[in-house]
Amino acid sequence: MRRNVGIGAINKQRLAREKLAQKGNEIAELQLMQVSQQMDVFKKSLEEFAMKYKNEIKKNPEFRARFQVMCSKIGVDPLASSKGFWAQLLGVGDFYYELGVQIVEVCLATRPTNGGIITMEDLVVRLGKSSGKTRKDVQPDDVFRAIGKLAVLGDGFKIVKVGKENLVQSVPGELTMDHTTALDYSHHLAMVNTYALKKTLRSLATPYFVLNIVASLLHPISRFTPGLCEMIGDSCNLDFYEVEIYFFVICVVAIKNRRCVSVESYLSTFFLFAKAGAAILFYKMNIQLSIWYIVLCIVLMVTVRTPSFEESAEMKYFVDDTLPQQLKNDTETIWVVEFYTTFSPHCNAVKPIFGALSREFTHEYMKFGKCDVLKSHGVPESYGISSSCLKTELPAIIIFEDGKPAARVKQTNNGKQYLMSYENLKRDLLMQEFYNKAVEKSKKIKPESKKKK
Repeated sequence: MRRNVGIGAINKQRLAREKLAQKGNEIAELQLMQVSQQMDVFKKSLEEFAMKYKNEIKKNPEFRARFQVMCSKIGVDPLASSKGFWAQLLGVGDFYYELGVQIVEVCLATRPTNGGIITMEDLVVRLGKSSGKTRKDVQPDDVFRAIGKLAVLGDGFKIVKVGKENLVQSVPGELTMDHTTALDYSHHLAMVNTYALKKTLRSLATPYFVLNIVASLLHPISRFTPGLCEMIGDSCNLDFYEVEIYFFVICVVAIKNRRCVSVESYLSTFFLFAKAGAAILFYKMNIQLSIWYIVLCIVLMVTVRTPSFEESAEMKYFVDDTLPQQLKNDTETIWVVEFYTTFSPHCNAVKPIFGALSREFTHEYMKFGKCDVLKSHGVPESYGISSSCLKTELPAIIIFEDGKPAARVKQTNNGKQYLMSYENLKRDLLMQEFYNKAVEKSKKIKPESKKKK
């Protein structure tokens, strides 16, 4: 058999490669032509669509947002410039720039009262009241896009997310951790002042938090401290198992704390799972270290108490069947009762919230109390609250009027979790309405008592 060797074979291979390259170029040109034709058809259809729904695009904010998304997929921004075909076709080329000017005017006008940070909801309302028909249909999505166009002005205008709310910042400079803490505090409790912030920060400097932070971080401290890591282990480097446990603890803490209402509750959850992870890792290193660490955690739990939170001086604690007796004997008073248990992290998280409510709304005819479900067998069930740890209904808060439940909230209801923040409880429990009833009741009863005298 003759083999393809020599100059002739090389030339044949070169010609074959050239033909393949030529064929590939022809296919690429054909595909490019087909794509160009498809884009021309799409552009024509888009132009016809824009002409047909021109008024809807200009006036309907939801329709405008969907049209913007559809155009952005092919790299077209029809509402962003006053030049070109789209601006002439739609007549809204300067829409976002005009809206940006309106945003600047509103932010400058309100800066003396809000310090340059305004909520998205308030900004949209104020834009709706400004001049111009198009401003009446402004939506948060339009504000997001307009502020994006203002980025050319520098760092003065940006959107900051605090909790679930978007704030528009109109002052230059980055928000520090102090600013973010203050905003987050006010977001959860619907109020903020210097005294409350100082008190919250001081509470984190108590022995309970300091010692528990050290205990929670004891394993990484022992693994990364030179000299100490060689004494208790083979090396100062983490192995795959330890890294896996660390990531698992971080994920669990993040999931558990996604609905936290305070820094204290976040840290409490972190302490619980960080200590559990550290105990497992110490056991892997040395069983004696694990035993000593568990003993240390038990000693901390017994000797160092959780910081107490201020509450109304008239707060009453119910045990056994004292709550039903109190409601039966005192029907004139509106009672706000929290059903709780001491070992529940959710109940511990609501302590400062419930304490703040009691300080604000306690009245002669509106009082606050707490009922420990473990010391009041059968009482929670009589009011439709399960004390079982499997159902996670605790904490639960019930307002009693004339001795009967008038309003209630629970940690979970029909499988859905409820965020027990100060603002939510105040709104959903109708605290202000019940407080007004208590004030009216005191006005009626006092004149009657004077007449009897």
